[in-house]
Amino acid sequence: MTQNKQGIIQRITEFFTTANTAVTERIRIVMSRFSPYRRDPVNDWSRPDYDYWRRAYRANVKGLELSGLLIKPLVSKTAGWVLGRPPQFDIENETTAQEFSLWLTDNHPHILAAYRESVKLGDSFLVVNPD
Repeated sequence: MTQNKQGIIQRITEFFTTANTAVTERIRIVMSRFSPYRRDPVNDWSRPDYDYWRRAYRANVKGLELSGLLIKPLVSKTAGWVLGRPPQFDIENETTAQEFSLWLTDNHPHILAAYRESVKLGDSFLVVNPD
């Protein structure tokens, strides 16, 4: 009797864990609709309130004084995590790779500062002069 129960449990487990079954395929399709990674990004074209976020960063917003003190470390950690070191790239043309590497090394502090400001204020504009 025990062997029979284990056999049934094994078959049920096998049925639901095998990727080829119609049931698991249907479950996967339904669950993918609820997955946050499959949703389209939200584009908010409105401008943030720069003055409010500047005051929040400096912990000067009434009611958010303590929370405002956490914004500075969050901004620094986020910027450091995303752009702490220059990105790696692969360019076939050696001259272009050297020039781009030199440009990136020279401008990395500016790019990092621009990203830090965008995280701090919730918005940014980066203008690159092609000269």
